[in-house]
Amino acid sequence: MARKTGIREPNTTILLIVEGETEQIYFSQMKSFERLRTVTIKPKLAKYSSSVYILDEAIKAKNENVYDYIWCVFDRDVLVHPPERFMQLYKQAKNKDIWFAESFPCFEIWFLIHFVLPSSVCHTQEGVLRELKKHITDYCKEKSWLDRKHIYDFLKIYQADAVSHARILDNPSAADQDTVLKTTVHTLIEQVLAYSS
Repeated sequence: MARKTGIREPNTTILLIVEGETEQIYFSQMKSFERLRTVTIKPKLAKYSSSVYILDEAIKAKNENVYDYIWCVFDRDVLVHPPERFMQLYKQAKNKDIWFAESFPCFEIWFLIHFVLPSSVCHTQEGVLRELKKHITDYCKEKSWLDRKHIYDFLKIYQADAVSHARILDNPSAADQDTVLKTTVHTLIEQVLAYSS
């Protein structure tokens, strides 16, 4: 029987430019937990916690042509009425095939929908955190807590529910248009996990 030669499968590279430590820790833990063999994900904390800066950084990275995919991960809570500069960069990034994992009002809405489809009381970050603490009573945004809790591993068993809930939030009925709760983090999760099968 012939021995297999050491041919490596092609490696897909994904750059995630994230807004905060919570996102960076979550995606770093995902990388470790899922043990992806044919994909490399690099969660990079943006220099400034600003969606305009994140988009600008993503466009520059795209122009360097190093990564197969580039994702911007940010909150839309301060972008209910986005500034003109944001909209210019957003359109430019879209035209360059940069992807977005956006959450309104904050990234923790993604954590919350692992447990429940949220109501309109979650239209602020404080509301989301209050609801999230009903399910993770000791939840804390501190790096040491997120590391110790292994937040990705902890939430993984509920991930299918989170994806299902995210799809519902992504397609609200006309009656729900006033409660703009949304996250598209599931599209990023699904893209990365497609490489694990």
